[in-house]
Amino acid sequence: MNHFSIFAHGDSFNVDEFLARSTLRPDYVWRRGDQRRYACVESKHETSGVEFVLGNGWEVPFQEQEDIAVAYLKEHRDELRMLSEFPGVETFIIGLQYICQLHDGLLGVCAGPSSQLMWHVLDVGVHPNYYVDFQRVPKPEREPYAYFCLGGAFEPDEITRRLGVLPSETARAGDAIGRAHHKRQNSLWMLRSRLQSSGDLDQHVRDILDQLDTSRSAFAELSRELGGIIVIVGFSRDYAPAISLEQETVGRLAQYSLRLDVEPNC
Repeated sequence: MNHFSIFAHGDSFNVDEFLARSTLRPDYVWRRGDQRRYACVESKHETSGVEFVLGNGWEVPFQEQEDIAVAYLKEHRDELRMLSEFPGVETFIIGLQYICQLHDGLLGVCAGPSSQLMWHVLDVGVHPNYYVDFQRVPKPEREPYAYFCLGGAFEPDEITRRLGVLPSETARAGDAIGRAHHKRQNSLWMLRSRLQSSGDLDQHVRDILDQLDTSRSAFAELSRELGGIIVIVGFSRDYAPAISLEQETVGRLAQYSLRLDVEPNC
């Protein structure tokens, strides 16, 4: 909902009488008993009221909202003061909207009016409300994929020689992990699926198995010796792809004594 607006309402507020006496023209007018629809639920208004939309709180920057609000309060000071004192008005609010982007390091938020805005709301007699909407920062979309890997105390070049297949990636024990100061405890030999990331996960696994089949006996021997793994990468905090492997694919995994693991895609 857009909360960047000024609104007034009350049980006995006669909006028609107010409109006849005021030069202000509200964006929305409702009367007690009128039908209203909110979040697909229909009900009746319990009060009568008016609303003046100052802008779109989802689009207008928070600091700019204050400037707009102050300008509006100054321009329509007398009419708004009349509204605040009008018979039947029980609630008179100016709303400002703060869109808060959620991230892992956020512990809380604080919002309040500037001294200039506070002076004008006190002068008019309107109550300032701050509506905070939380939005999680979307993570980049990453499609799932799969890869075969061996890990342990070995020389990656020796694994390549024994298999006769070029790896997608290798690493040696003691290498730095990314830009961190952590170092690898074991060496790594990896063979990734050759398909586009948007492919079906079973197809990704079958493509890896097809690559293993080019040197079947060597891959089977090393897989049993070093604990071969096929890893499916696709899970995140907000997304988990459906994993379904065909019976034939599962049987081929067993031929190589492969373990199947799942890792987050982050």
